[in-house]
Amino acid sequence: MDMKTSGTFIAACRREKGLTQQQLGEMLGVTNRAVSKWENGRSFPDVGLLEPLCDTLGISVSELLAGEKFPAEEYPVQTDRLLIDALGLKRLYGIQLTLRILTIIAVLLFYVPFLAAEDRFLPAWNAVTGICWGSCLILAVGLEYLDRSLPARKLRYSNPWLEGLWAGLFFLILMAVNLLRDNIRDNFFRFFLAFSLSERLLVAGFFVLCLVICIATGVFFARMRREDPD
Repeated sequence: MDMKTSGTFIAACRREKGLTQQQLGEMLGVTNRAVSKWENGRSFPDVGLLEPLCDTLGISVSELLAGEKFPAEEYPVQTDRLLIDALGLKRLYGIQLTLRILTIIAVLLFYVPFLAAEDRFLPAWNAVTGICWGSCLILAVGLEYLDRSLPARKLRYSNPWLEGLWAGLFFLILMAVNLLRDNIRDNFFRFFLAFSLSERLLVAGFFVLCLVICIATGVFFARMRREDPD
């Protein structure tokens, strides 16, 4: 946001409405000197005045911050871009990383009852299951809301390193959680140890290949989002 550009835009919109600085100031409860400072780029309206000012001038807050008018269909894109400029990419990627970590916590909460089920295929319904699954559901709903509400979703998920790391880590967590279950772990290792050395290497190679595919997929889609952030 450039205060000089926004100030020039405020002055142009005021003239379009046929208002003087004095009249605009009276409508907003400020002095004409305050309006003059806005228009000269020496200050910017307080947050509490942004909506009344925009309503008076017939513009949106996004247009005020951008210093220009744009078609209604471009509002979401322009708003995202303004927020990206204000936040910065590093902070945006920090938001992405936070959401990914919370997602991992939600997945682990979902699997805790299965780990506590010992030799049962499905966990018994008890206090632990209810708390874990209830917490998982609340976290999942919150994550979905944040993911939709926060700006620049495509750009947020366009860091190849973070997306590749996330995809690989998620794959490893799913594999590890399943192998930690007694009824799966014992059968798997008994089955695995019955293989010859070459067959074990083949299974290990297949596991690594799946991991690489997951990472490569995450990186691929992240680069696609980066090329087309809109």
